[in-house]
Amino acid sequence: MPGLFVAAERRSIETADTCADLLLDRILEELPASEGDEVALLVNSLGSIPNSELYILHRRVRQRMKARGIRVHHSLVGPYYTSLDMVGVSLSVLHLDSELKGLLDDPCVSAALTFQA
Repeated sequence: MPGLFVAAERRSIETADTCADLLLDRILEELPASEGDEVALLVNSLGSIPNSELYILHRRVRQRMKARGIRVHHSLVGPYYTSLDMVGVSLSVLHLDSELKGLLDDPCVSAALTFQA
């Protein structure tokens, strides 16, 4: 599928900033985003990472995006896609155009996710 990039790796424990940098560097190698572009972020716990640690990763990703002049329009941080007995975190970056940005801003009510206008 064009535009889809998936990588998995198991490593020893690193600092939060190092983990965020490793994840984001791989994505930015494939993502054609440049200064002035807008993206949406998903920082996801695979099951055992607490929200407080996810927000530490999110902070670093936002810092790096800002330094590149890439605007983060929307972020989701939490256990959205988990797996039984899984340890780790995933990072997803969606490059937004005007249509995707509008769809992302629409209200949503579902069993797993709710956004209100």
